[in-house]
Amino acid sequence: MTGKLDEILAEIRREDMDALNRRTGEAKSYGRREMAAALSHELGQPVGVTTGRVQLLQMGLEQDDILYQDLTRLWGQLEPILEVKGRLEKVHHSLEPAKKLDDKITGYRLQGAKEVALAVYHELIQPAKGVFGFSKYLLDVVPENDSKRHSFKELKEGAERTLKIIERLPHVKRYSTMPYVRGRVFNIGGAC
Repeated sequence: MTGKLDEILAEIRREDMDALNRRTGEAKSYGRREMAAALSHELGQPVGVTTGRVQLLQMGLEQDDILYQDLTRLWGQLEPILEVKGRLEKVHHSLEPAKKLDDKITGYRLQGAKEVALAVYHELIQPAKGVFGFSKYLLDVVPENDSKRHSFKELKEGAERTLKIIERLPHVKRYSTMPYVRGRVFNIGGAC
């Protein structure tokens, strides 16, 4: 026979589980946001250099020029990266300072960060490889004495940095953050 005390104790256990599930969910969500903010930050510079160089190089060419058409194809490969970076930036700007959570909950933050890292990796690895390979090809076909060669070299370097960041994402193993403008963001380099 269950009495009133057993009912109350059962309710307390349910409430405790609900509270733990909420804390777990909050931690996982915050880990996702930290990773999104870190990726937005880390991809910003190399993606910016790459897109800027493509636009700059296209300006001096006629549309029927083969090099212009190659740069247009390269831009098409950059578009998915720019689109994902834009989505990450929206999350980045909504990042609030983290609440202090115990070590058990930190594992859930890592789990959330890994989910975002793997999703971004799977969405961007092929476009990033394409952009890098195509930028490498363009650098190879531009003559050594061409005045634009330096811009093509910067284009390839930006694409290579972007690819290296993306290639690290599946290797996130531990929870690591670093200070940032608004609180802390995931430290991708320190987590691999």
